[in-house]
Amino acid sequence: MATPELTTDRLLLRPFVLEDAPAVQVLVSPREVAAPLDAMPHPYPDGAAAEWIATHAGEAEAGIAFTW
Repeated sequence: MATPELTTDRLLLRPFVLEDAPAVQVLVSPREVAAPLDAMPHPYPDGAAAEWIATHAGEAEAGIAFTW
């Protein structure tokens, strides 16, 4: 099963795409973001966002997780 899009009049939640990786990299790079998350490395390594996004389709297909 693919990750569905969820939409309302004011909101669109869609699956991540590889083109989102640069924005994810910027958003998770501050220490304040990584500090409370055990699994979040700091500094966030180059390429990690793309690797993370690449796991989403397989997790959705296996019924493990949907990530928006």
